[in-house]
Order: sequence, then C-alpha cells, then structure tokens
Amino acid sequence: MSESHTPVTTIDEAIKLAYTAADQVKIEATDVVEYQSRGRVLVIGSAIDIARFGELSEPLTMNSLIVNRSEEAELEGALGSFSLNMQSSISKNLPAFQTDLVVDLCDTPLLSMAVPPPGYYYLGSNATNPVIIDETKKELIELVGTFEKPRYFNYDANKCAHGRSGQKGCTRCLDACPTEAITSLIDKITVDPYRCQGGGICATVCPSGAIQYSYPTPLNLLQRVRLMIKSFRESSGKSPSLVFCSHEAMPMAEQQFPKSLLLVVEESASVGLEVWFSALAWGAKHIVIFEPNEQPESSQSALQLQLETAQSLLTAIGYTKNTIELLQDTSPSEPPAATLSTPAKHAAVSDKRQAFYMAIDYLLEQIPPTTEIVDLPESAIFGSIDVDKEACTLCMSCVSACPANALQDGRELPQLGFIESKCLQCSVCVNTCPENALSITPRFVLNKSDRTRVQILNEESPFCCITCGKPFATQS
Repeated sequence: MSESHTPVTTIDEAIKLAYTAADQVKIEATDVVEYQSRGRVLVIGSAIDIARFGELSEPLTMNSLIVNRSEEAELEGALGSFSLNMQSSISKNLPAFQTDLVVDLCDTPLLSMAVPPPGYYYLGSNATNPVIIDETKKELIELVGTFEKPRYFNYDANKCAHGRSGQKGCTRCLDACPTEAITSLIDKITVDPYRCQGGGICATVCPSGAIQYSYPTPLNLLQRVRLMIKSFRESSGKSPSLVFCSHEAMPMAEQQFPKSLLLVVEESASVGLEVWFSALAWGAKHIVIFEPNEQPESSQSALQLQLETAQSLLTAIGYTKNTIELLQDTSPSEPPAATLSTPAKHAAVSDKRQAFYMAIDYLLEQIPPTTEIVDLPESAIFGSIDVDKEACTLCMSCVSACPANALQDGRELPQLGFIESKCLQCSVCVNTCPENALSITPRFVLNKSDRTRVQILNEESPFCCITCGKPFATQS
C-alpha cells in the first residue's frame, strides 16, 4: 500500500473539484410527508400548572385537561393528529380527544421516547419558568399551517427478518429508533412516517437492507462518495480523508478538517459499514463520522456497535483501528499513512450487503489478511450457525423459516446446508427450531469461497423406499 500518483493541483483545488464531481449525481426525489395543524392546543397537567401556563393568543385555540398523574392519560400521534385517551375508571369509555399540538405539564412525560414527535412539548421542571413558557407559546404559533418534510425511509417487507410464522427474529431497528416510530407486526414491522424524524440509525443497523434511508438513497450516497474520492485522487495524486457530518455540524467540521473531503448528510448515523468500506476500497485513507451534537443513547450505542464491527475487520486486513473513527468533540487522530495503490473500479450498487461484500473482498485481494475468521461483537449482522447434531432431527423447520435463504435443505438428501454470507444473525431459525438445536455466533469469514459456499451443518444417511429405492426420509 502506498501513494503513487502524480499530483497536478493543490489540495484545496482538488477538494473543490471533488465537490463538483459529487454534484453530478442526480439525487432521486423522495416522497413527502405532510402535516396539517389548525392550531388546536391541548394543555395537560395539574390545575395549578395549567393556570400558571396562562392563555394562548390567536391563531391558537386552547383546551386544558386536568390530570393528577400522567398514567391516567395515553397519548398517540404527531403534529396535527394527536389523540389522547384517558385511562381512569371514570373516563375510560369517553372518546379520544383530538388535537394538533400538546403541551405536557405533568410531573412525568406522557411520551418518554428520546426524540418526541413534532408538536409535543414537555416542560417538566420548566413548567414554572415564565421564560420557557413564553418561548413555548411562540413556537406553538409557528406550528399552525401546512408543513412538509421528506419521507426518510423505504421499507421492503420481503427482505425483513423481524419474524416468521409468529417466531421472533431481528429487532435491531426497533431497539435503535429514538423516536419509537417503528412498531412490530409480529412477522414484519411498520414505520410511522409522521413520527420518523430521519435519524437513519434504523437503516444502518438493518442486516438485510429491508429498511433503507431515502434522503438520499443508498445508491445516490455511494455514487457521491465514489465520484468525490475518484476526482480527488486523480487531481491531487493523494488519497483523501473523508468526513461525514450533518448540516448542523458542517461549520465546525470545516474548521476541524480543512484538508479533508466533507460529505454532508441529513444524519451521520444514517451512514454505516457498506459506505465506510466502499470508501476505503475506492481509495480513501481515513473515514471520520463527525457528530459533535449529543445523540440519543439508542442511536449512539447502535452506531458504536457498527464502529466496533468495522474496527475488528480493519485490524484483520492490515489497517489501523483509527482508519474509521467516530469523533464528537475531540481532534482527529493522525490519519493512516498507508493506502491502496490501486483503488477499486466497481460502480456503486444499491444493495447493502452486496456493496459491503464488494468492498471488503476487493480490500482482501489487495491486502492478505492476518487471520481466517474475525470474531465480531454481539448483535453484529454477520455470523455462523451451530447445530447440535444429537438434538437435530433434520425436520427442516429452520430452512422454511430462514428469511435470507441462508439455510438450505439437501433436496432429496437429508442434509442441512448453510451459506454464511447470507446469514443475517436474526435468530429466526433459533426460535423456530423445535429441538432447540441451533445457536448463532457473530463472526466474519474473510475467505470469500468459504463464506459463499454451502456448508453441510448436519446430515444423515437416507432411508430409501423398499420398492423403488428413492430416498424419502432419514434412517432415524
């Protein structure tokens, strides 16, 4: 690995050319989510707090509801379509109260998610603060009318590994979403576009690409990454450092990374393994996810898992851990000096796992790995399946349940086959197996042939028909 290009421009000029190249990508338009608010405000809390909050001016109309405990009320919805149900024995049969905006003055919030829906204001200890009350009233006035935002996600239920036939599987997106916009439908999920606020961590942790970020699409993002890196290398003769940051973080990023390529995304948590490794394969030497703003705990921990997975793989293929790093308010470490002498030439693809495999397999061709198998953190999206052969009866329940076709039967032979590259580590097979004979192990097999071939996890000699000799069952 070495720098072996002939520079023709300065770094600053190369950066400008890279941005121009990225702008050539035509960004696919996403659908729009529309909110309509008529200014109906529900103020809920104790009589004392409601009186202290005071009246609202036009165009707002105020309704107040006195409750003694937040447990008495159940709130659903978002801006323009909130619905409140009372849970007390006296009012539980009353119809739901509909409102556009909610001011919550209860001791504990009606909505406890890390990122509440637009139109919901929980004042908490600030319910007695006149400055905060006045600021809230001003913001409420600004939320009267019709508002639009992008639909941040696309969901393909056919790829989803959340469950099969009532058996629980992957819950990564539900666990990571800070807005609680994702709910389970037993075998599939549903996403509320009105509560979704575009954090993107759901798409980052999804093992199959069933849920994708759409602002921009995965293909558009990878196309921009590829063109930026290609342009920079050709014009400067050097390999760039690539920094992903949000719009809010961009001014700080420009100061902290003046000689790096900045790629502004809606949310830095929406960028994951397949993008990071594609950037390395195309010739970047250093990847930084720059997020100086405080992130919800669920998003932060999920992104950290992605980073730990990436760093486990990096060390196995000869890179230093800081080749990909998440930075908040600290200075970047010294960028790695080594880089690919010949970057990959493959085009960007929209499929998440295909993009990742193309990138890491190219890197493995250039840099002989130091090991054959890499242990990955728990909940990683790559791994193996182990079978207790004494318990397994080769009933093939796991094969029919596997959402990724990683488990396969032997057709006419009593065999259980497995293709590791397809495994999503979703646990559907584990939860489906009637004999409790299966377990999963997060890991990554670096050899492509071993990773993509059919392994026989269990088999028995077939019992053949005594008349025609055709195998149709196991000996046992």
